[in-house]
Amino acid sequence: MQYDASGNTTDAGSPCGSGSGGGLSLNPFTYFNDFLVATAYKDYVAGSIGSPGSGHACGPNINPSATNYQNHPGVLVLTSGTTSGAGESCYSGNANTSNTEVLPAMNLSANPWTWQTSVNVPVLPGTTAGSYTVGLYRYAGTFPWVNGLWFSLSSSNGVPNDWYCGYGSGTATLTDSGVAAGAATWATLKMAQDGTKLHWYIAGTEVCGTGVALASIPNAVGSFEWDVVAGTSTSMEFDVDYVYLQMQVTR
Repeated sequence: MQYDASGNTTDAGSPCGSGSGGGLSLNPFTYFNDFLVATAYKDYVAGSIGSPGSGHACGPNINPSATNYQNHPGVLVLTSGTTSGAGESCYSGNANTSNTEVLPAMNLSANPWTWQTSVNVPVLPGTTAGSYTVGLYRYAGTFPWVNGLWFSLSSSNGVPNDWYCGYGSGTATLTDSGVAAGAATWATLKMAQDGTKLHWYIAGTEVCGTGVALASIPNAVGSFEWDVVAGTSTSMEFDVDYVYLQMQVTR
């Protein structure tokens, strides 16, 4: 994304193009949040993932003067706690809490949709011995592999600093994308359901094969969630820029 001096995007069109499902006699629903603000998200300090610990935080970081944030002047920053196993969750969606932006209930295998975000990992998990995940999850405030679709970096993966594609309901299925994350470098991550399969993309290129049949993915995911899970006592930071979702819905 590119921005002018006032912080407005100068990119033409939506960040994901025209989305999925062209030609269907359904109406598109589009959700887009660029300048992420604390009031739009639930901070799980009290109910953090894993063992409770100090240092949990989830809130905006506006730092356009830093080189890495020139084109990302308003981002959501998640910082995990310093207690071993502690993690921080931040989400927006159909949750029974205040300070959330409500989205329609979603059956992710029903109609075509496209989801995209941009993320930054200041220190890679090969160094911090932890994990980062971002995607769509059924239950806010839980480990992402309980029921969801996601991208992840983790020191427990076969290749710690590669992005992995994941999906599962109770048991995670992970596939190495073969794309290495860059420390303090923004990555554009996208998932798209075309009516037949779910696909994963990094920087516009499909990864993790040619897609997974819809019968394999969890249904009725009702919230966005971003998680940081630390596997050691080292606190970890995860930055999330815009969130975009376009899906075909029946009116």
